[in-house]
Amino acid sequence: MLGFAPVSPSSFGDAGAAGVPELAGLVGLAGLVGLAGLAGLVGLVGLAGPGGAGGGESGGASALVWAAQPARTISTATTTSTPGRRRAIVDEGMPDRLTRPGKTPVVRGGDNGAMGEPPGEPPQQAPDPVAEAFRRLPRAGFLPSDQRASAAVDAALPIAAGQSNSQPRTVAAMLRLLAPVPGDRVLDVGSGSGWTTALLAVLVGPAGSVLGVERHPELVAFGRANLASARLPWARIEPATPGVLGDPSGAPYRRILVSASARRLPAALVAQLDDGGVLICPVGSTMTRVRRDGDRVRVSEHGEYRFVPLVED
Repeated sequence: MLGFAPVSPSSFGDAGAAGVPELAGLVGLAGLVGLAGLAGLVGLVGLAGPGGAGGGESGGASALVWAAQPARTISTATTTSTPGRRRAIVDEGMPDRLTRPGKTPVVRGGDNGAMGEPPGEPPQQAPDPVAEAFRRLPRAGFLPSDQRASAAVDAALPIAAGQSNSQPRTVAAMLRLLAPVPGDRVLDVGSGSGWTTALLAVLVGPAGSVLGVERHPELVAFGRANLASARLPWARIEPATPGVLGDPSGAPYRRILVSASARRLPAALVAQLDDGGVLICPVGSTMTRVRRDGDRVRVSEHGEYRFVPLVED
C-alpha cells in the first residue's frame, strides 16, 4: 500500500515558489496507481504560477505536493516495535516464514537441535562463531537413525521421551543471544540429544567448560553417546537432580541456556549466574534474556516461540 508524505515546494526548486511560464495553467492532477492489487492515490496540487488557471491557489508559495512513498516492508522474521524489545513469532508445525495479513511473519521453531549451517545467518564480513560451530557439528550426528534423513529440514524433529531436537533457526538465535566466548563456564538445562551442549563446547573451547543436565534417563544416555562421538572432553552431560533446577552446587555460571519453557522467570537459575552472566530462557512463549550485574538484573524479550514445558519441581 502506498503511503503519502507532504513535500515542501522548495524541493522542486524555484518553480514551486514563484511559478514558471511552462507550469502556468497546469491543473491539479490525480493518478490512480496500482501496487500489488492495492490502489494508491497521487495528487499534484496547485503548481500554477501567478495568473495561471491551475487548480488550487495561485502563487506556488502556498502549494503542497503529495508524493507517493513506498509502504514500509518487513524483510526478516523479527521486527523492533519498541526500543530494546524485539518481536518475532516462532511456531512449531507452521510453514517456514508464513506471513499472515497484518501480522509479523511467522517462522517455525522448537526446542533442542540444528543442521550443518544455521539458516538466517546474518550477512557480515567478520567470522560468525555460531555458524562455524554448526559447520563443525552437523545436526545428523545428534539425531536418532530414523530421523537423520531429515537433518537438513529447518524444523524440530522428535528424539525420545516426548522431546525434540530443535529447529536449527531457533538454536542459532538462542546461541547468538547467549553469546558465549572462549573460556566461559556454561550450564545447558535440558540437554536432550546433546547437540546444544556440543555446540556450546565448540563456542567456549577447551579453556571453558559445559555441563548439560537432563531429566530423562534415555536422553542422558543418548546425549552422552553423541557427545563422546564429538570428542569434546571439556563438556559433559549429567542426570538432573530431582527437585533441583540447574546446578546450584556448581554455580556460578557465566552463561546458562534453557531449552524448555518456564511458567515464569526461574529465580533459581538467575541466582546461579555469575556477575556479568547471561541467561537465555523461554518464559511462557517469550524468549527472554537476563543479564546479572551485581545485585541488578536486566531483562529483555526477543520473540515468541513454542517449547516443551520446563519441569521445575
